[in-house]
Amino acid sequence: MLTISPSSLACFFRCSQMYQWQFIEEREPDEVFIFTTLGFAIHKAIELHFKYGLSFDEICSSWKTLFISICSETKKLAFPDEKCLYECVQKGLLQIKNVKEMKKRWTKFKVLDIEKYCRIPFKNPYLEDVFLSGRIDIILGDDRTVVCLDWKSSKSKEKDIDSNLQLTFYTFFAKNLYGFELDSIYGALAYPIDCDILFTQRKVEDFQCLFRQANNMLERVVKKNFLKEPKLNSRLGDCFFCQYKKTCEQN
Repeated sequence: MLTISPSSLACFFRCSQMYQWQFIEEREPDEVFIFTTLGFAIHKAIELHFKYGLSFDEICSSWKTLFISICSETKKLAFPDEKCLYECVQKGLLQIKNVKEMKKRWTKFKVLDIEKYCRIPFKNPYLEDVFLSGRIDIILGDDRTVVCLDWKSSKSKEKDIDSNLQLTFYTFFAKNLYGFELDSIYGALAYPIDCDILFTQRKVEDFQCLFRQANNMLERVVKKNFLKEPKLNSRLGDCFFCQYKKTCEQN
């Protein structure tokens, strides 16, 4: 069985060698970055409120303990020094408090699902037992609209949200698993760092583009073609922040 998620598909076309190590061979990373761990911890803190009913005051009071616990349990992470720990704790507190304020915007919406794991079979000419999968942070809805929202703890904003792969997945899941009409579904990226929320919608053509990308990946996976392409259009930091940097240098 092979699952195609927003992160695995994006990883493949960013660096097919990294995809092989992470998703096919399931290697442990050479290192884990503190900003990745902070983002994971903030997601967990938000989940404690929406899924398990803890108040934001309770979460804020125990945030430092939660963050230290997650850091301690994360393999390959260099535990942050005192200065870094303080900065991470403050950044996390700011974002958790901002989520509390952002929540007031959707008091008229009903929370339909939290941390919803979705998986749909993907028919293709290359492999059997392939699934499109993903986890939606929170799904909100009223009588006319459904919003599939993903929390983003980074400062950098999505430059082209209308081409965001993750939200294409989410919209596809919402349409097929819940039966919502396509024109009623919105994908959203929420940035607690400054309380901004970006919205977008998808058309059938966007799903067809997603399927083509998935098939292109599967064709190469079957051929075990994981050769790295020339990085002429790579983003700044793609290699610098790679969790398999040492492994790559050795190969």
